Amino acid sequence: MKTKVKFLILAFIIISSIFFINSTTSRYLSEVNSKTDVDVAMPQIEIEVSNVSKELMFPGDTKEVEFYIKNYDNININEVLMTYYITLDITDSTIPLNYKIYDITQNNQIELPQTAQGFGPITLNYGMQEDRHYKIVFSWDESDNSATYAGKQFKFNIEVNAIQQI
Repeated sequence: MKTKVKFLILAFIIISSIFFINSTTSRYLSEVNSKTDVDVAMPQIEIEVSNVSKELMFPGDTKEVEFYIKNYDNININEVLMTYYITLDITDSTIPLNYKIYDITQNNQIELPQTAQGFGPITLNYGMQEDRHYKIVFSWDESDNSATYAGKQFKFNIEVNAIQQI
């Protein structure tokens, strides 16, 4: 009987120890409200067009239009590395004009390759001002002189399609 009592007391101590240990385990949880400012890099592309002529164009003529692509304006400068393509959106494609775009930034004339995405690719840097100088040369084949082109006008938009490089 004495061993039975000792066994019951020992069992009671073990069971109550397990109960008290589990119930006295502390759990610590804290929440902190915080606030931070995030600066997102901003792209910056400007197009400036110069010397657009409104003179008439005839078969055999060649006209040039110059424009600049800059990575800054009066306030901001480009903050991301980008690759861009130049495309021309011409409103009346029935006039048989051919055109090429040249990079004339370094005072030499480099013809830009034309791909499915447009003329390019061209890298636009970030963190410092960069000006790229371009020239579009429109030409009209002299032998393509149908009277149906008389009185036609064409307008074009220069578009820059840029993709951020990672």
